[in-house]
Amino acid sequence: MPLLKVVSKKDADKFLLALLENAKMNFGKLAKLTDYPANASRILRELTKEGLLRREVLQDEKRSVIYSLTPKGKEVALLLMKLKELEE
Repeated sequence: MPLLKVVSKKDADKFLLALLENAKMNFGKLAKLTDYPANASRILRELTKEGLLRREVLQDEKRSVIYSLTPKGKEVALLLMKLKELEE
């Protein structure tokens, strides 16, 4: 899927910008950023497949999933941040 199509999906920008600010976040915290938490899994999967996010499954009792930006994801997040600044 083309990168711009994935990044322009609803809430994808929220995930990328939140990870730019927080470095690492678990799935639950990311899902709370959206109006439709049920869609969070699909969007995060697409961002991961596009090489923008790194997904890490912890070997704890809950098998927590932690997301972080890849170098490519950081570049895209920085571009999104600049675009948001231009809107203001």
